[in-house]
Amino acid sequence: MAKTDTPDRLERRPEARPFSIEDLLNEIRDGRIRVPRFQRGLRWENENRRELFDSIYRGFPIGTLLFWKRPAEAGRVEIGHFAIDAEIRSDALWVVDGQQRITTLADVLLVGPGPDPNGRTIRFDLEEHKFVYGVAAQKPAPRWIPLSTVHDSARLLAWAFENRLKDKELATALDLSKRLREYQVPAYIVEAAGEEVLRQIFDRTNSSGRPLSAAEVFDALHGALTTGEPASLREIAKQLRDLDFGSVEEDLVLRALLAVRRKDPGRGFRQIAQDDAPAALSETSSALRQAIAFVKNAAQFPHIELLPYKLPLATLALFFHEHREPRPRTRTLLTRWLWRGAISGNHRGDTVSLRRTLNAIKPGDEEGSVQNLLAEAGGPPVESYSLRPLHFRHARTKLQLVALASLKPRHVETGEAIDVGELCEQKSGPTIRLTSKNLIPEAEGLANRLLHPPLEGVSIRKRIAACEDQGILHSHLISARAQQLLREGDLTGFLRTREMELQPYIRDFLDSRADWHASDRDRPSLVSLIVEDE
Repeated sequence: MAKTDTPDRLERRPEARPFSIEDLLNEIRDGRIRVPRFQRGLRWENENRRELFDSIYRGFPIGTLLFWKRPAEAGRVEIGHFAIDAEIRSDALWVVDGQQRITTLADVLLVGPGPDPNGRTIRFDLEEHKFVYGVAAQKPAPRWIPLSTVHDSARLLAWAFENRLKDKELATALDLSKRLREYQVPAYIVEAAGEEVLRQIFDRTNSSGRPLSAAEVFDALHGALTTGEPASLREIAKQLRDLDFGSVEEDLVLRALLAVRRKDPGRGFRQIAQDDAPAALSETSSALRQAIAFVKNAAQFPHIELLPYKLPLATLALFFHEHREPRPRTRTLLTRWLWRGAISGNHRGDTVSLRRTLNAIKPGDEEGSVQNLLAEAGGPPVESYSLRPLHFRHARTKLQLVALASLKPRHVETGEAIDVGELCEQKSGPTIRLTSKNLIPEAEGLANRLLHPPLEGVSIRKRIAACEDQGILHSHLISARAQQLLREGDLTGFLRTREMELQPYIRDFLDSRADWHASDRDRPSLVSLIVEDE
């Protein structure tokens, strides 16, 4: 007999209805709203919570809630720091999507300052009409009012009497209370579904609808209203393609824009005023072009995919914005900074390190800026430059491939120069393997790779073994001895020999780029030390 039930479908369409904030709080207090076991952990920071209440106050949308209506046993219910001994329910609302918002409402409005030992909670500044985080002692009462007081009319009036609010302040507090209590949050209520179906709904709610990136939101808010060229971060990224350095992500362009405008890299695009957006876009485009040209031509990174860390492009954008025509010595020192930080790992991308390098760049002080950057670059690695394992996404591997690219690799069949940038655009990556078998540990590393496009219908090993042009072989750092081992069919010997020959070359190449032992030559130029007579 054919199976007629469909357990992966909903028997009844979800109910769509709005909840006021006051309704939600009542449902939480009554123990009706519960959090399922499969919900994710809390990820919101203080600023996320503050922005939620700011959006409610302004009447902005805060998203849709998704509840699962099903029975719930009696027991302890905890939502954030709010806890209650709830009774058994046949109509409990389990939170499928909206946990961060529900928890924030419970923590701030029902619990108040209690959970934080420092007494920090969200308060509303009655004079400046904004939400703030902090202890009440930081401002004289009654300027800051706790939201746990505002949402309850009786408590609000008692607090207002106790703190002798002026008529204008009381009116502001009452308006705030009304806005919070009456704000409507749209919600879907799903019934008669199993937990597996709810898992699918939860996964799709949180993954299939891809949220806009910060760069996309910036373009939506600023780019659409910007006349002139470039009109958006996307347009800058598109124009940078003509530098043959690969695709620069729009979020990285946004980082560079914030850097050029000397805004905190951790606070996002909201720091850019609408009327400043056109100039910021234009100046960022110019600064990034200079930065990329420097990285490609002076520092000799052939493609962005071989740049171990991307955030230094934002730092360089600020440097070239402040110092448009740096002296040759400055460019030399800047090259050392880029390589040293890439090798030491100090350029590893995070907001803290980016903020530090941006702060190192001083307007009108080219020499001081590059000296500050050098101080942040880090020292030589403690361990030797290991050639295995090879992972294209790792900084160490990218640096080694840049070293191979410096040999100007040539095609083993035609002898023509290979465009390493084009190789980096391939989905398979810029290298091909000499053998797919893990014969020995060396087969997992650089010795088993060539910067070379794939060959059609022929083994790359056979082409290398048959190659009579020593210049082609040298462009891949394959010695006559290594080639002879390949001709004899000794692949293991070939891999071991090539790794032994690659190791000193990679070490010497990276050391020469970083110039670790040039500390005595890292000093400011003589020009900068000359003090003119007054």
